[in-house]
Amino acid sequence: MKIAVYAFANTAYFFHALIREARHTSEIEWSVILPRGQCRNLFDGLLPQDRVFYLYREFTRAYEQASNPFPFSIPDGADNIFLSLSKDKDGYRHLDKEEQIRRAAAIYSRYKQFLQADRPDYVLFPDLETVDGFILINLCYELGIEPVYYVGTRSLGRSFFTHSPYEELPRYFGYYTAEDLTLADEALALFAKGQLSAARMASALSGNNVIPIEQPGLFRRMLDNAVVYFRYERLYKGEDNFLQKVKTNIKPALYLYRKFRFKMGQACYFDIRRLNDKLPENFVLFALQYTPESSINGLEPYFIEQTRAIDLIRHHLPSGYYVLVKEHPAIAGVRSNSFYETLRHMPGVQLVHPSVPTMPLVEKAKLIASITGTIGLECFFAGRPCMLFGRNFFKHLCGSYESYPDFSRDLRKLLFEFQSPTEDEKRVALARIFNVSNACYLGDPVAQPMAMDEANIRNYLAAVMKHISRISERTRGQVSSRHSASC
Repeated sequence: MKIAVYAFANTAYFFHALIREARHTSEIEWSVILPRGQCRNLFDGLLPQDRVFYLYREFTRAYEQASNPFPFSIPDGADNIFLSLSKDKDGYRHLDKEEQIRRAAAIYSRYKQFLQADRPDYVLFPDLETVDGFILINLCYELGIEPVYYVGTRSLGRSFFTHSPYEELPRYFGYYTAEDLTLADEALALFAKGQLSAARMASALSGNNVIPIEQPGLFRRMLDNAVVYFRYERLYKGEDNFLQKVKTNIKPALYLYRKFRFKMGQACYFDIRRLNDKLPENFVLFALQYTPESSINGLEPYFIEQTRAIDLIRHHLPSGYYVLVKEHPAIAGVRSNSFYETLRHMPGVQLVHPSVPTMPLVEKAKLIASITGTIGLECFFAGRPCMLFGRNFFKHLCGSYESYPDFSRDLRKLLFEFQSPTEDEKRVALARIFNVSNACYLGDPVAQPMAMDEANIRNYLAAVMKHISRISERTRGQVSSRHSASC
């Protein structure tokens, strides 16, 4: 079996430990794809050089050879190159449109060359955040390579693997056991106590045997970053630019500045600042999401401009209804004044201060809406109607935006015909998710050292092998069924 890993940013340290662990327990031929150069030498001595691919090593040549018409052959059903570029957080969008496509063509050709030479059976992906990663996963579809994409289940505190960056549940989803029902009962009980949190995953890991990460010192890293930039990555474009790195290193001061900016210059835009302020009798609660963030940029780039969804709702509301737009606490002081000014000028919209508690509003709202926010999962727990505008693993538990012509009908169904799921329906729905989930975590191991817990790495490897086994069993079952039908 041949498995490649997409070692994005600091996940390279995690995958390095994973490959070392796997060498003792399984017969896998590993290869590594490094989209950036900070860990380009990490795998020396662990893997042969021809199985460690660094995107920007020959990137300038690929860029110079790229010319219109560009050689994209991504199949129908996968994201075209324009959609992959639209998922950019804060990099490519600042380039001229032709320059964006040319650099994307260089990424595409470099990755395609490696995949065709290496021919892995599977590619392991962390949560995707950058344009090159989205191009890579769509290339996997083109070349018939199975992606194994990691999805964290948010407040459920577990994870699963799937073939899609849209958090689609795996193809073998649908079953559950008595053990899965027990996990569902635990989750429902924790939600009832207000204790259901993604932090449960961290507490489940002992942290007693964390593999240390031996990063070079700050000066050496700065020097190496300069070498990487001038030698390889002048054509790289992304959100992790020099300004972003400065912001990362002054987080406490930046937080205070944003808090001051919001209080002095933006709090005045909000209509509802306390829970006891007068609310409309009938309203839809729209929960704004933090942006840019992979949970919205990667899952539903069309609605990154969240005013598009707000307009859809207010344009189709029955008479006497309003939209309450609740700001996300983590983004206070980040958005521009013009964003709030736009909302302030929309008839039928009232802005809710981020300090106002969300759950009391959820209880009073006739309907809750979000693009892909975790509030949708919380509404399912609470038995409240919710509409999501994007895709994620719990979309099937909520109402969803399907098309503009049907929107008015779908909105009214949720407003006037919604029936809360029974406790048994909740248990079964959650049990099915727990059935495909795992007790392992993949995140930035520098910021979240728990990812490097030895038990977590073993759990992750076992979960990958279990996922591959389950999709293989399903494929064999389908082939057997087709064969029986033809006899």
